[in-house]
Amino acid sequence: AYDAWDVTQGDTNVVIGITDTSFDVNHEDLSGNIKYNYDDPAGNGDEDNDTYVDNFAGWDMVDNDNNLFNNNEIHGTAVAAIASASTDNSIGYGGIGFKCKFLPVKVSINSSPYTVTKGYEGIQYCVEQGCSVINCSWGNTTFSQTAQDIVTWAAVNNDVVLIAAAGNVTSTNYYYPASYAHVVSVTGVDQNDLYN
Repeated sequence: AYDAWDVTQGDTNVVIGITDTSFDVNHEDLSGNIKYNYDDPAGNGDEDNDTYVDNFAGWDMVDNDNNLFNNNEIHGTAVAAIASASTDNSIGYGGIGFKCKFLPVKVSINSSPYTVTKGYEGIQYCVEQGCSVINCSWGNTTFSQTAQDIVTWAAVNNDVVLIAAAGNVTSTNYYYPASYAHVVSVTGVDQNDLYN
C-alpha cells in the first residue's frame, strides 16, 4: 500500500461498491468516506425518483431498505474498512483506496448473514449508482449464465472493475463470481507465500 500511495492516493470521484453482509455506516473510521447520495437524504421519501427510498448511505438489496446493519455481523464493515477507511485521522487504520469513497450494499439475509441471496442485484445497483470498482467478498461453486451476463454488462458495457474472493478453502474448484470472465479473482496466501 505504501508503494502504491507513492504513485496515487486515490480520488474522491472513484467509488468502490462493497457488496457484503452488514455495515456500520456510523463507524467513525468509515462515515467520512461513504459516497452519500445527497439527492435522496434520509427521511424525505424517494426524492431522486430512483425507486430506492432514502438511499442516502447505501442500500439493503434483501430487505429493500436503507438499514444496512445486522447486529454482531462485522464482515461488510471490515471489508469496507480495508478498501476505504478514512486515512490520516489517528483512528483504526487507513483504507487501501485512501481518498476513494465507498458505497455499502447489503446483499445477505439477517438470519444467516453469510447467505448471500442478492449479490448480483447488488452489482447492478453499484453500477447504477456510478461505482468504478465493485468488491464481492462472497460466492459459491454454481455457474449461472445470468450472473455471467450481469458481470459482463458491468465490466464490458459499463467499464467497471469487479474484484471477487476466490473462496476460503484450499480447492481447485471454480468459485463464482471470482471465476467468471471479466472478474479479478483474489485468493489468500500463508506466511510462506503459498496458496491458502
